[in-house]
Amino acid sequence: MSGQKQAIETALQRKKNAVFCHDWQTKELQNSTSVVFVKWGKCDFCDHLTHLQYCTPVRVLRRGDTFKDTKSTLVLDAVLQHVTKLLSNTLFLFGLRSEVLDQLISHRSSAYRVSTDGVIMNMQLENISQIPIPNRLTVTNLKQKHVETVVQEWPYSGIFSDCKEWVSDMIKQNPSVCIENEQRDPVAWILQQDYGCIGMLHVIPEYRRAKLGSAVTMLLMEKLLKEEDYLYSAVNLDNKPSLAFHERNNFEYVSDFSVGFVVYPYEDGLQK
Repeated sequence: MSGQKQAIETALQRKKNAVFCHDWQTKELQNSTSVVFVKWGKCDFCDHLTHLQYCTPVRVLRRGDTFKDTKSTLVLDAVLQHVTKLLSNTLFLFGLRSEVLDQLISHRSSAYRVSTDGVIMNMQLENISQIPIPNRLTVTNLKQKHVETVVQEWPYSGIFSDCKEWVSDMIKQNPSVCIENEQRDPVAWILQQDYGCIGMLHVIPEYRRAKLGSAVTMLLMEKLLKEEDYLYSAVNLDNKPSLAFHERNNFEYVSDFSVGFVVYPYEDGLQK
């Protein structure tokens, strides 16, 4: 996971240096000896402020106009392409307005949503609780021998050609919790995915009356708390059972924030 974080930090630094002129004064006016009134426009999709006429072809904005700054899309695309080139999987979780996400997806021919957008739900420290686990079951971590089972039970695994490799890497690098039965077979599990959210929660049907889903979730929360990591989950809005599960376990909605689950592959500079 450290390598992925390094890739993202590098890309974000490049974005910071590249976004528009990144100065109050445009390059065109740096050597000007006259007083020039420069107008700014705020993009309705990404909230960036842009010098009109100099950093965008748009010269004037009137009341009621919708201003879409294509440069912001190009900057975000450059960041994502740089990160995607360095990482093994191409699934991203975007915390963006739906309109901005629509722009990015329309910009790349191979980019697409995996599902409908979702919400972020976080866990407050005081809501972490201990769930009793039957004596015949054993609490452990996910291991490489569990990769096939995790991939098989995850409903989105067919979307990714490298899903097995991706899950294997996450099990190696990220915190996880697994409950095994007396035969040492996994019956419930959850892990932290490489973008920070907890996920891939699954309980074998015959064990779903024992609150094992809540148990592994709370145990993983305790692990992440010890590591001073974030305690949150990203839930698809169409996944009503998952939303209800998070509510029952005292997760709280993060207001005014939505996420998109998107495949954004590296295209070697090709774009629409």
